[in-house]
Amino acid sequence: MTRLGTTCMGIFPFNDDYSSVFDSVVYPVIQSNSGLACEDARKYYEPAHVKMDLIVRMIERARLVVVDISEKNPNVFYEFGIGYSLHKPMIILCRKENFKGEPWNERPPFDIQGMELLIYDNIQDLRLKLGRHVVDALYETRQVGVSWRPDHERNHVKSATCLHFAENGVIWPNESVHESFMISYRVTITERISKDVDPDIRLIVAAQNEGFPRVAVIFPWEFREVVHDMWECHVDYFGADEAKEAQSHRRIQQIPMARRRAAEINEQNPLVYDFSITFSWPNMVVESTFFDDKREQLIVAMRHLQALGYPVHQRHLIGFAVINGRVQIDEISIKEIDLR
Repeated sequence: MTRLGTTCMGIFPFNDDYSSVFDSVVYPVIQSNSGLACEDARKYYEPAHVKMDLIVRMIERARLVVVDISEKNPNVFYEFGIGYSLHKPMIILCRKENFKGEPWNERPPFDIQGMELLIYDNIQDLRLKLGRHVVDALYETRQVGVSWRPDHERNHVKSATCLHFAENGVIWPNESVHESFMISYRVTITERISKDVDPDIRLIVAAQNEGFPRVAVIFPWEFREVVHDMWECHVDYFGADEAKEAQSHRRIQQIPMARRRAAEINEQNPLVYDFSITFSWPNMVVESTFFDDKREQLIVAMRHLQALGYPVHQRHLIGFAVINGRVQIDEISIKEIDLR
């Protein structure tokens, strides 16, 4: 039997549509961001009898409850009410088309109008948003602001949430963040500097003085090494000795994530996508609205980074780097996470 506090309870209409969303999107995101085992009451709804005592027990032992209220489903709201009465941390999902139109017309039930809803437009939208809601529901989080400084005069900081790259370079913050954090941002690529090489956008997590060791999340990667017509997302590790960077380099992940679109990029037709990274035990989770449907997330176990020598339990500096592209990175949001 699963121990108390190690499960997530899913509550949703039991049809193929919602079952597919929970099985293929909701549960994998929750498991990768929290390590919780996911379960629901499908096996306890039988044609002649509903085993409510067992369903209540599942809700009682859950550490997190995720409920989809897109439909006016009485079973969903009954189980929702049980979870609410038990003061369980909850994430409430609702499809945008159902929230804007029928059945809610932007007016959900009065009793939950003060609760935050995760309104999702499509599957990719849900994937990107859900991880942040999971962390917010389970842990103490706090929004943090940083001041940035570029290393190249043509690159500049428009605001704390908007950076502009006109040349290859790095922009670092003046302060570090907590050992566990989430960062989300929007990337707008307007031009390739060299027509022969694709853009290369990097988020760098560095321990101690912007140096080494460091972890770099790279997307898109300029060379298509696995599948020729697809961009890859890489996670690279660089060890503690900056002078021996090449020798300490380890490629942790190298996965085709999206169709290559470099030839289409220009100021009139920029490439725009949202990115989200959770750097927190048990996994570093990388998500993007531009990832192909077959690639929902990129996941690296924090234990693996620790084994390589990265000090995962120290404070970190977060930097952005751009190679071969004119790029704007904006809507930057950073949250520190307290897992205790």
